[in-house]
Amino acid sequence: MSIEVADSLNVGKTDVVLDVRSRIEKEEDIYNIKYPVRGGLVYCIENEKFYVIKTLVAAEINGYTIANYKVGIYEELGNGGGAEYTAGEGIAITENVISVDWDKVAKKEDIKVYSAGENITISEDGVISAKDTKY
Repeated sequence: MSIEVADSLNVGKTDVVLDVRSRIEKEEDIYNIKYPVRGGLVYCIENEKFYVIKTLVAAEINGYTIANYKVGIYEELGNGGGAEYTAGEGIAITENVISVDWDKVAKKEDIKVYSAGENITISEDGVISAKDTKY
């Protein structure tokens, strides 16, 4: 069954989930989602993380085996805060501020420049191609 709307759907309340499969209270609730969908995006309120449903598995209901009835494998996508960064040599992160010690990180003159040679071409976009090369 599908429901079609001719125009935009206007919900009259705030924080209303249009697809109840897309939000769970606790992570373990993901296994209790009714009629899950592979590739479904699920948000967990308790830990503020997103998950994607990777596989579905069969379940036995009243003596019948129903394919793709329950969540099998899901994967964490993170907390939606964007990229995560790790400090390293010459890079410090303090209270979400990234600082660079330019004396410790590579400078442009330190970077080796490669050029094309026999059987190797480099396009204007920087794409390196090898011809007749065996590995």
